[in-house]
Amino acid sequence: MIKNLKKFKKIYFDRGYFFKLWFEDNKIKNKKLEYKLNSESVFFELGGFKGDYSQEIISLFNPNIYIFEPEREYYDILKSRFINNNKVKIFNFAVSNKNKELLLNKDGESSSIGNSLKKSTVRVKGILLSNFIENNNIKNIDLLNMNIEGSEYVVLWEMIKNKQIKKIESIQIQFHKNIIFYRLKRRIIHFFLKRTHKLVWSYDFVWERWDKI
Repeated sequence: MIKNLKKFKKIYFDRGYFFKLWFEDNKIKNKKLEYKLNSESVFFELGGFKGDYSQEIISLFNPNIYIFEPEREYYDILKSRFINNNKVKIFNFAVSNKNKELLLNKDGESSSIGNSLKKSTVRVKGILLSNFIENNNIKNIDLLNMNIEGSEYVVLWEMIKNKQIKKIESIQIQFHKNIIFYRLKRRIIHFFLKRTHKLVWSYDFVWERWDKI
């Protein structure tokens, strides 16, 4: 009993526990690349940063790729990196739950959407992912990778609410702790996501994978 309680405390309160477990389990084979994609597949990356993960996906599968990166500096890097690949489409948008201008707090790969102006804040265009999918007549997304620094909660909820979540075969999410009630919000997302998808693996607030039922 005491041993189990100590283990629970370690897992629940040690911020590095699941990071260590994630890196340990990925020493031999990268879980983020264990998908059955091909050259006809559709891959969405929300939060493209410098495009390293998209490049890995291209090298293995060469699918049709949509990358969303709100920060202009990294958008330009992505455009330059994939300039000769006509299967890669790159958009200078912040995927959120609003079709309007948003505030982006610049912090490298940890840049996030906020509500207050700071020295590092820039204005970016926000879009609804469900609207983008409909407007571009996208029937199916084979893999959606989501690392958007706290905006994943509102984006997933909006997709669930509008039933566009059913178009996604596999969802790979990094949930973040930089918003209030993050644990409760994640539980709510899980509750509704289970109606259309099953949890394949999870490393709490590191990465998790969901496949369509």
